[in-house]
Amino acid sequence: MNDLYEYYSKLNPFNGVGLGIENYCRKSGRFWEYFIPSFINKNNKDAWAKGPWLLKNLKEGVNIQIYFDLVVLGISSVNDRPKCQFCGKECMFLFIRDPKKNRYPGYKTYCKNCRYRHTAELNSIKLKGKPLSEENKKNLSLAKKGKKLTEEQRLKRPRGYHFKLSEEAKEKISKSKKGKIKSRNYYESGKFVSTKFNTEIGYLSSYEKDFLTIIESSHYIVDLSIPDPIKYKIGDKSHYYYPDFLVTTLSGDKFMVEIKAKNLLNTEKVINKRLAGKKWCRKNNVKYITLTEDDLYIKRKFYERRDSKRLNRSLYLYDYYV
Repeated sequence: MNDLYEYYSKLNPFNGVGLGIENYCRKSGRFWEYFIPSFINKNNKDAWAKGPWLLKNLKEGVNIQIYFDLVVLGISSVNDRPKCQFCGKECMFLFIRDPKKNRYPGYKTYCKNCRYRHTAELNSIKLKGKPLSEENKKNLSLAKKGKKLTEEQRLKRPRGYHFKLSEEAKEKISKSKKGKIKSRNYYESGKFVSTKFNTEIGYLSSYEKDFLTIIESSHYIVDLSIPDPIKYKIGDKSHYYYPDFLVTTLSGDKFMVEIKAKNLLNTEKVINKRLAGKKWCRKNNVKYITLTEDDLYIKRKFYERRDSKRLNRSLYLYDYYV
């Protein structure tokens, strides 16, 4: 390799100087053209070659990296190639994207092993931000002096701050959420207008909406409501479970109904909520059941469309209570 450099460096008019990135390429229609001097050109004359034909016009044994070293950088040895700013090894050579010159072959400021280190350093500079002046620091410290929130002000602050809520505050927040519809882009949500029960009931998924449609036409269900949130503990932390529906039948039996997708049925969070719901139901003489899409819909026939859904209008809640 060094012999090749030694041979061409004697013929190279740009030895030790180089043409520079600004002078060796130019835009021509769709392609970029690269200048090939006579000492390295197959045709022994100065010429411009379009990008795809650059390698074809170079003399035997000369690749794009050697061409770049000799013509653009004007170096006469492999050892003179740019070195990595982190470890001192040879830098990566590849096609670099430039907003003004599109793409050109060139060296990065780092080697293959240090490219992630270089990216991390750039990110740290971006995240560091503009340093505060001493005057700004002084003004901020003066502004914070004597400003302490009362307990009432702390509890009024929006969620997201890193402070501990009292149990009483947690209970107030959970009760205020009862029956409210949270906006979730990945589920269908809205309000179901029931003529049978003369009320509006919020739903958080298409499954819940279809359950309400089934209940609307059932003869043995006389009342439907949203139950209060149920408090339960996991270790030292307290949580609140918001059951979906509370249903009353003609015979006076009450059912707490949880609508859940089949794939989420046995997750840790759902199991803890189910246990809390069953515990509350045992104390209050209420039956607890969970319904999935398999219970809400009738299995489609082979001739029906794949996306077709037929509601299970004959859904009988007593069948699901164990």
